[in-house]
Amino acid sequence: MHLGDQANEQNGHEPLPCMHCGIDLLESGLGVVILIRPRGHEPYRYSHGYWACKGACDKALESTFDATQYSTGWQDLEKLTNPLIYKAWHGRSERLIAAERFSPPAAATVRRLTDNLAWVGSKVPTAHDAVEFRLWRMIMDEF
Repeated sequence: MHLGDQANEQNGHEPLPCMHCGIDLLESGLGVVILIRPRGHEPYRYSHGYWACKGACDKALESTFDATQYSTGWQDLEKLTNPLIYKAWHGRSERLIAAERFSPPAAATVRRLTDNLAWVGSKVPTAHDAVEFRLWRMIMDEF
């Protein structure tokens, strides 16, 4: 199911515009969430965050950060529309924010994203969602 179709099932949705080109990522289904981490600091201290279209928009925004000074972590936006993954990602993000592992601007960006996707948390998980969640957890446990 297309991300926009999922969002529209929920009494409409707030657009989630690409931070580079402005296209609604929930309609396009081609979004990625990026968290920027300064090199040489605590392992989970994120200083910036953004969401963008995969490909050119993501690369354009990423290029504004000096690769020798920053590293990036990413999450497919489509994965965050799985209610099990959304709840786990949201909970982990809030714990890291509470532990001051996010700078205030990065925390605000993450909270804006989770607020925009709050409709996902009310979805009833499907069997497919459960399988995807187990795979996601295995990958996340490696990091």
